Amino acid sequence: ADEITVLELLEPIERPADVADMADWMGISRELEPHLMWIAKLAVLESLPEGWEEGVDDGGKPIFRQTGTDGAVTYDHPGDAAFQVLLQRERRKRVPYLSIQQCVFDTPMVHFRNEFLEDGTELRIQVLPNSGEWMDF
Repeated sequence: ADEITVLELLEPIERPADVADMADWMGISRELEPHLMWIAKLAVLESLPEGWEEGVDDGGKPIFRQTGTDGAVTYDHPGDAAFQVLLQRERRKRVPYLSIQQCVFDTPMVHFRNEFLEDGTELRIQVLPNSGEWMDF
């Protein structure tokens, strides 16, 4: 089996919607299984194996034709089965813990600084994190 490299995952996609379409076709839930989207991206990037060519049937649907002796024709990409096996293997693994949870993006961080006036009155002042007014550790 080929190794999957980080460089392959960083390869730009001409149409990001293709990855979303592939995820839908493979049955990957973008909301519940975002950690598996890399498989859909690799499936989009996958080129045809040697001895195969892409074409269209009489109705305009994409087909894949094996060049050579038998000339087998299929509507499924020859690599689809391997990606389905990979998907099932990855689904059996434990779901990774996301170090940055969605709630971090939904709820902006707010910090307060307490200052005291000369008469002893306490002021609670809102400050922006990482603005030089507050140190985050």
